[in-house]
Formats: sequence, structure tokens, C-alpha cells
Amino acid sequence: MAKHLHIYFHTYDASWEESKHPRSANGQFGSGGGAGTSAAAPTTLIGDELGDFTSMKELRQKAIAYGKQFAGKKFKNVATGNQIEVTNGGIRHTVATGHDEVLRSIPALPDLLTRARLIDSQPDKRGDPNVKAVETYSAPLKLDGKSYRAVITVKVFYDGHRYYNQGLVREGE
Repeated sequence: MAKHLHIYFHTYDASWEESKHPRSANGQFGSGGGAGTSAAAPTTLIGDELGDFTSMKELRQKAIAYGKQFAGKKFKNVATGNQIEVTNGGIRHTVATGHDEVLRSIPALPDLLTRARLIDSQPDKRGDPNVKAVETYSAPLKLDGKSYRAVITVKVFYDGHRYYNQGLVREGE
């Protein structure tokens, strides 16, 4: 005799027209950010927004100095509605781990945070009890005439979303 009874309810909407609700390649409805089917225009930087530099050390110093103007400010992500706060720690982490292009992308941070799309959310792999989740966002960026995808990491704490790090992936590679 079966120990479990499974009851299934099949429902449908007689007025539903599949053709009016396009699906993406993965079968999900919509584009996941209210952006429609067109790709978002990239944030564009010339590449010299931080000024001239003669060494990576000097570039790191300029990136930190530039990034400090964003520290303590929150930027509303259009796709999710999340208020993402930029911290000095996030800027320092990005500058410490980033290469030349990442450092030169710091001036675009407010625009990237505002326009990025949420692509993943996972529990903190280190098990920090203060971190509810670690979110990954993606936004197009054109830097010095080259196309990149900015990959932004945001940590979700119980008191809000905080920018943690960013990297760049060259488009077409």
C-alpha cells in the first residue's frame, strides 16, 4: 500500500496566447530585467578618466582617490530595485585585485551599478553569518574602444547590498 498520495491540479488560462509571451533561449519568460529584447547600450569610457600614470602603483593610487567620491553612496539598480552601497573596502578590494583595465573602469562604477543585470545569487561560500547572499551582476562596458562585460560582485548583508568587487571580461573571447 502506498504511503504517499500525490494529487496534481492542472490549470490553464483560456485567454493565454503563447505568442504574446516570448521566451528566451533557456525557456524563461522575458529578458530578466525589463529591458525588452534589445541589448543595453554599453557604458563608455575613453580610458584616460584617471589621468596620466607612469606605473601600476600610481594608477592604483589614482583609482582609489577617484573611487572615494562614491564611498558611502547608494546607487539604485534599475533591474532589481536594489540600493547598492559603495564602500571604501569594496573600492580597495577592486583596486588591489584588478588589472589595468579594471582600475581604469572605476569612473564608470555608478553607471555600471545602476544599469547592470543580476545574473546569479548564491549563499556566501565562506559561510559568513552576516552575509545573506552574494550576487553577481553583469553590464556592458566600452573602454578605450574595446568591448568588455563588467562582472560585479555585491554582498547582501542583513542591512543592505554592498559593492564588493568587479572584473572585466573581454567580449568575443
